[in-house]
Amino acid sequence: MASKPLTDIASLDPAIRAEADRMILSYKYTYREIADYISEKSGLTVKHMIVCRYAINLCRREEERRNGKSKAFKN
Repeated sequence: MASKPLTDIASLDPAIRAEADRMILSYKYTYREIADYISEKSGLTVKHMIVCRYAINLCRREEERRNGKSKAFKN
């Protein structure tokens, strides 16, 4: 039986998501390694492109937090 595919990392168990966030922000792991970790812990199928899209947004939010910028976009 195939496992259910994961479509949103934000919906993961908070402990798994926190570790995935740590792995992403450490820049020591590939997206495939992070996807494999999430799959192993959650039992869900995770494609590395899901991790990539999540990582882009996570890094953007982290940069905004560090720079103290608001979430509003400037034109």
